[in-house]
Amino acid sequence: MKIFDCFMYFDEEVVLNVRLNTLDKFVDYFVIVESRFTHKGDPRELKFDHKKFQKFKDKIVDKLAPSIGKDVADMIARQIKKNNPKTIALILAGNLPMVGFHDLICVFISGHNALVKCASKDLYLLPYMTQFLEHEIGEICFSYTKEVLSNFDAVIATGSNNAARYFDHYFSNYPNIIRKNRNGIAILSGKETSKEFDLLGKDILQCQPHQCEPILTYL
Repeated sequence: MKIFDCFMYFDEEVVLNVRLNTLDKFVDYFVIVESRFTHKGDPRELKFDHKKFQKFKDKIVDKLAPSIGKDVADMIARQIKKNNPKTIALILAGNLPMVGFHDLICVFISGHNALVKCASKDLYLLPYMTQFLEHEIGEICFSYTKEVLSNFDAVIATGSNNAARYFDHYFSNYPNIIRKNRNGIAILSGKETSKEFDLLGKDILQCQPHQCEPILTYL
């Protein structure tokens, strides 16, 4: 088994130096990812310099994060215009940063608009990410609110079992997906085949749209 440490690099040279030296004896490879764009979608120069980290040259894997790509951006733009887009209200959980990104992407690539109500602990990163997507396709697809939701066509709401009771009541007159808590346990012996891991991955992904979050315990 190999241990990889992954790090998004902007210009945090001191932080990266501390990270490399601290984790060096525990990690087999450091994967450092840098982009030509900021989270806002603005162009930026690449700044990572291998020469400053020669001590770790045999462990560092430097990756350039691609932009969304013109072909994909054009396809999404065509989809938006073709679909006569609806407004989908998204009430996102806040137990993990960007835990609602899957819902945002599904609404985005299906050509609809998202009216998003973020959790109080996750107010910043998602808007930055969606600004980048809008920049790439040249369309405004996301809006955020802290107020009571209104003027939408369907809703996807994620929360605890208790919150789901209120969601069921408030959104009963709209097409909806209401997610509650649900736990899953995967017990692994270490002798699993590649096919069995593929099936486990499908279980995780197919379960995701119907619950607050998959919780998997590997033994």
